[in-house]
Amino acid sequence: LVAHYWQRFCVKNDTIGFFGPVGWATLDPELRGIEVDHGTGLIARSEVFFSSWSIDELARTLERDPGLRPWLAPRRLPYLRIGQTRVRLPGRPPQPVSELERQVLLRCDGVRPARDIQRELAGRAAPQQVEEVLGQLVRRRWIAWRLEIPATARPERHLRETLERVGDPAVREPALA
Repeated sequence: LVAHYWQRFCVKNDTIGFFGPVGWATLDPELRGIEVDHGTGLIARSEVFFSSWSIDELARTLERDPGLRPWLAPRRLPYLRIGQTRVRLPGRPPQPVSELERQVLLRCDGVRPARDIQRELAGRAAPQQVEEVLGQLVRRRWIAWRLEIPATARPERHLRETLERVGDPAVREPALA
């Protein structure tokens, strides 16, 4: 625990539980003495930010809803290399892959929702089969199929935008509530 905080403090130049306010000043060598201009109010603006871990935890809770799963975009993990009949992984022998698994993997780009992948492969496999393959690929650690939130100053905005793209109001509305 101590090492975690030490790393966070040193590497990211982060503070540990700092609660403002923050004041900024300009040092001007042309001026003699001190000149203070506090503006029209006590503070220029006030902003509150969520810690990214709290939004990540909210995302993990929301993704437990099976109705949300088809709207999430699975992505291949970066160390995976797809061949014609095999998948290559670092430190392991090539793994055989079926044509359906290969077609699903090729479509796991982190942009296309699972329901679009199912629709694209409708002539080759039933939607349930594609969902089963996606589940197997997650268990094999070949893809990530979850609600991923990028590390930004406003992670809640990305989460909201992702949830607003869910086309089924019965799934979308409770998630946004």
